[in-house]
This record gives sequence, structure tokens and C-alpha cells, in this order.
Amino acid sequence: MVKLEELKILEKVPSGKEFRLHDGDTIESVVGLYHILQRLDPEVFSFHVTGDKNDFGNWIRGVQRDYLLANALAPGMTQEDCLNTVAKRIYDLRKATEEVDRSFHRKMIRGMDSERPSKTKKEVKETVKTMTEQQEDEGLSRIVETIKIDDPETAEMKIRITEDGSGELALPEGGEELVAVAEDKGADVKGRLKSIKKAKDIVDVKEFASDMKKVFTVTSKKNDRKRKIDELREVCDYGRE
Repeated sequence: MVKLEELKILEKVPSGKEFRLHDGDTIESVVGLYHILQRLDPEVFSFHVTGDKNDFGNWIRGVQRDYLLANALAPGMTQEDCLNTVAKRIYDLRKATEEVDRSFHRKMIRGMDSERPSKTKKEVKETVKTMTEQQEDEGLSRIVETIKIDDPETAEMKIRITEDGSGELALPEGGEELVAVAEDKGADVKGRLKSIKKAKDIVDVKEFASDMKKVFTVTSKKNDRKRKIDELREVCDYGRE
């Protein structure tokens, strides 16, 4: 099992403790050693690793104090064997780092749950909920602009085309206002959308979207706020791919 102090081995060594290669290049960490071994000139490697010594192992032992890796980097090893040995050690350390992070996160959650009284928990949840809603509102405002309907009775609507090419339109239907976002994927969205003057001109929203060859998302204002925001973000992310 990897000890917590061993995870520091992945960090860069202090200034002045770098490994200087025979060709003048320097190595600052175990990860750096791995990358160097991938492209190191065989003659330079042979200078540092012989049947009697392994300079890389000695450096790891003296500076990083990773005795497990240092002992594994024995004299007489081939360059490929050294590379594989270092790669395995890095993999084990990174895997251990992920496990430590997950364990720390679980302990923090358990500690918070056990230490806070019920009233505090409720207050924290309300605070988090408020902050989340504010973030969602900010995220939504960055994606779309509110569209106003001049005359709901005649279903007249305004179309606004944003700088990134996405078109937005609002439709009153059945007493509800539907918000739709169409992402431009090469077609002339601005011209097509401006040609639609009334909500009744759109017979089938899905068919319209298919004809436009773009993502078209329709959600009701009565639907969950988060779902609407997630859908709008998905549309915009699709357009940036």
C-alpha cells in the first residue's frame, strides 16, 4: 500500500537537486525522468546505466528518497526496462492519489454531517440552493436573452440573433409561452427565422428543426428551471464543437 508521504515523489525536486544528464539536459521529477527515458539517446543512457551503476536509481534514492523505485532501477537494466519500471511507479502513485482524494472527500462529508446540528444543516442547504439558483440564472443569461412578445393575442413575436449565430424565438401556445433555441449549423438562420411572423406558421417544431439542420430545444416555462438551463447549455456546447 502506498503511504501518504510517498505521493510527494511526483512533485518537482527543489532547485539545485535536479538530475543533470551527460548531454546537459536536466530532470526535475520522476515524471520528467519518464519522459526523458522515452527519447533519451542510447549513448547517453549507457553513460548513466552500466553493469555497475544506475545513476537514475541513485538520484531517486538520494533526492526523492523513493527507495522502492530506487531499488527497482538496478544496474545493468535496459532503457526499456527502466522506462517500464518508472511508468509503473508513476501509475501506482497516481492511482493512490485518486484514492486519497476520494477518501478525504468522504471523510469531510461525514464530518460535516455529524458535527452540524439539524438547524445548521437546513440553513446550509438553503444557502447552497440559493447560490445554485443564482449561478443557474447567471448561466442562463449568458446563453440566451429574454424574448418579449409584443402582442400575445395575435401571437406576434420578436426574433433575436446572437453574435454566435444562434437564433431565439418565443411562442405563446395554449396559454403558455414556449422558449426555443435553434443553433446555426451552416444554414442562414437569421433569414429563415425572420421569415416567420406568427406562431401559427410553425406546424411541427421538430420538423422545423430538422429542416434547419440544427439542434432545436423546446421547454415550457412550467418545467423545471434546471432542466431548461441544462438543455440550453447543451445546445450552445453543440454549436461550439
